[in-house]
Amino acid sequence: MSSQTRLNGSKVLKGAASLTLLLDPDQGEGPLRLSRAVADAEINLPYVTLVREGAHWIVTLSVDGPDKTRIHALLDEGKSWRILGRESRCMVLSLFPHQSNPRVPALLFEAFGKSGVEVQGAANSPSALSLLLRQDLLDEVSALLFETFQFSSYRTPGEWKAAQEGKEVLYKEVVASYQEKQPKVYGLTCFENQLFVSGFTSEKTLVSAGAALHEAATAGLRLNFFTACPSAAGGMKVLYCLPARTIEETAPPSPAHTPAAVFTMNGPHFGDRYGIASELLEAFHKRGIGLLALNCTVASITGAVGASDLEPAIEAVQTCFEVPSVIRA
Repeated sequence: MSSQTRLNGSKVLKGAASLTLLLDPDQGEGPLRLSRAVADAEINLPYVTLVREGAHWIVTLSVDGPDKTRIHALLDEGKSWRILGRESRCMVLSLFPHQSNPRVPALLFEAFGKSGVEVQGAANSPSALSLLLRQDLLDEVSALLFETFQFSSYRTPGEWKAAQEGKEVLYKEVVASYQEKQPKVYGLTCFENQLFVSGFTSEKTLVSAGAALHEAATAGLRLNFFTACPSAAGGMKVLYCLPARTIEETAPPSPAHTPAAVFTMNGPHFGDRYGIASELLEAFHKRGIGLLALNCTVASITGAVGASDLEPAIEAVQTCFEVPSVIRA
């Protein structure tokens, strides 16, 4: 037990529905158009990822139970995207704090590979690793968590499940109950000199992605960005950012490796308050910023941009959010 990686806790949002959409190529307006439609409908999104695949964008999102019918009615009408996948009963599982340690997702995907647990989506922020999974896998996944990690607050899967009871009602009451004129963030942190790695895996367990992250953990690297989502090719699109200099020493040049920067922020009211993502995407679109990928999970927004776009990205964030400080790491 003492050799297990220690986590402080976790939370699960049950009763959600998820959709993965492939947006038609249109010079970056597709993500903005989609996010505006969701915001205009006042639908909250507890989980959103946005990634590029060739000329297309892939958006994976989840909604809470009461919004299932509305999101399907809204997005089924779309003429500029097609649905790659949908799940009417899923959960968002978040593990924290993972300290941006690539060993945490590596160990988890290794366990999923052994058990055959398929992932519908994965996204990180500095505070948490979030996973989109079928809800009927809850018992199996909770057992795997305790085989893989040691938790400070719980000793058994039973204790963990008991601790989750009743918290969802509180979560749903608090989320998006307050609409700020200009959303506040606690701070904006930027990671420069990153290399954005784009790949594909045929296994929905993400076991091969776990192997790459194990190597990063052995090298002592910080995982500043990670996301995975269904691919139009049938497997999973996997993207992540690690410090560029270390990767360049060990990996040959590749079109899948892009010089990048990562920005991240969280705020008291924007886990899934409608309109948050659309405000940011509009600010980026106006400035022609080369967004590579975006995660919106657990009150955090984390994104990757081309290395030369970091300064314009910081300016864009400051125009639509109240930012008390910018930290460069």
